[in-house]
Amino acid sequence: MSDDVRLLLYILAPTAIVLLFTAGILFQSSRFVRNLQARNRAYLSSAMVSKSLLPVDSLVEASFRPRAGDSHSIWLDLSLASRGTLGFHIFLSVQLGHTASFDGTYAVESDSEGSLGGLPDGEISFHHSSSLGGPDGNRLEMIKRALCFDVPASFTGATIRARVTPMPGVEIRRMNLLVIPGAPPL
Repeated sequence: MSDDVRLLLYILAPTAIVLLFTAGILFQSSRFVRNLQARNRAYLSSAMVSKSLLPVDSLVEASFRPRAGDSHSIWLDLSLASRGTLGFHIFLSVQLGHTASFDGTYAVESDSEGSLGGLPDGEISFHHSSSLGGPDGNRLEMIKRALCFDVPASFTGATIRARVTPMPGVEIRRMNLLVIPGAPPL
């Protein structure tokens, strides 16, 4: 074997191995992402309550039968648009039986990265899409966890109340409230 062929093999063989290894990782990653998206869709479709919070400034109320002894999450499926800061005020109240287990009003605003801050349990979001500072202003779409609560084994009925008020200049295009039992599949 000539030196040129040997040199070519020394270069091509490791390069081919690296390319095959990288292709395998990319394939596994895309399969992982598809599986995670499928689990997230299944989780979100298991909502016990799905209510629109529009029109704004109207009190929305929904009664439901929580899973006793399980944790539940309140999620906001939202779409906002504005020429300035994206944000809103939201009142949330969860009543288990005759006892208010949670009651609060929160100022929720976007940051420079397009994430929303100000919700009690807002560190998890799904389907995040944002366009900040574009020709049409700022736009944000996401499904964001707002609040988690545990339901004691003795409770069989619950009521949730919510009201959303946009900050000045903000258009709320979609705002749905979801109540989902169990932990998210992240």
